[in-house]
Amino acid sequence: MTEPTLDCDVVDNLELACMHRFELVVTMNAGETFQGKAKNLSSNDKHQECLILETHGGDKSIVLADAKKARALTDNDYFTELDLNKTEDS
Repeated sequence: MTEPTLDCDVVDNLELACMHRFELVVTMNAGETFQGKAKNLSSNDKHQECLILETHGGDKSIVLADAKKARALTDNDYFTELDLNKTEDS
């Protein structure tokens, strides 16, 4: 079984965040949070979609299927908060 595909609008906004290096706070489904500058979207060795955040402790790879939301700390015209549980099917 494959993981649901993240909604295209969400992916587009994450790509913009990476291009403009937005400071984000990502909240995981389990409640843990990570803060850093959006750096890149990639796939890990398990073929899971990931957001790479540049943090004070180094780069952090966040599996988007395990994340609940991303909130922009950087003022921008694109988004304030993204629902990372939104998929193409929902």
